[in-house]
Amino acid sequence: MTDTTTDLTGKLPVTTQSEECPFNTMLVVDKMLVAPIEMPGSNFGLSNEANMEFVDPYDSKEKCTTAACEDTMSHLDMFHRANNCNMAWIEEAAYNAAVLGLKAVIIPFHARWWTDPPNGGGDVTPEAAYGDFYSKMKKVTKENSDIMFYTVHADSHYWITFSPDAIENWVNVLVEGSTRGLTSFGQFTFEEDSESDPVSFQEVKMSEE
Repeated sequence: MTDTTTDLTGKLPVTTQSEECPFNTMLVVDKMLVAPIEMPGSNFGLSNEANMEFVDPYDSKEKCTTAACEDTMSHLDMFHRANNCNMAWIEEAAYNAAVLGLKAVIIPFHARWWTDPPNGGGDVTPEAAYGDFYSKMKKVTKENSDIMFYTVHADSHYWITFSPDAIENWVNVLVEGSTRGLTSFGQFTFEEDSESDPVSFQEVKMSEE
C-alpha cells in the first residue's frame, strides 16, 4: 500500500488527482476507466445526526477557541475541498475515456446520494450535499453519449440498479454495505462484443467458510 502509483497487484498504473485530493484516483482495468471519488454518505455529515458533535465540534475554523484546534479542518471545509476535487475528477475521467477510446467509466464512492427512492424511470432528488454531483453527471453523460457511465456505491444495505432520470448512458449500482457487504461483492466485466452496454455486472456471493 506504500506505492500509490500502482494497484494492489503492482501491475496496473494508478494516477492520483493531487495532494489536496488524495482519495481520487484513476486507472484502466480491462478497457474500463475506474475513477473513485471521495463521497461519504450521510450527506457528508452535513445532516443533523446523532453524535455529530464528536465528529466535528466546530462548524468552521472561526469557532475554534483553543490552540489545539486552530489547524483543524471542519467537516464543512472537508466537504467543499472534496466536492471541488470530485467535480474536476469526473470531468477528467470522461475526458480521458474519450481520448483513450474507452466505452466504460466506473465511478465508485460511498454515499447514497439521493433522498427519494427511484420511481419508474429513476427520477431522483439528490441530497443537499450532492446536487453538484448530480448536475455534473448529467452534464458529462450528455456530452459523452457514446460512453457508458456506472456509479457504484454501498451506503445503503441492499442491491438496486437504475438509470437516474432514465439517462441511457448512466447506470447507478447500489451494492451491499455494512457487515453484509462482507458476504458479497459486485463484479464488473467488460463485454468486448456488446453493441449497447459494454459492461455486465453481477452480485458474487462469497463463501462463509
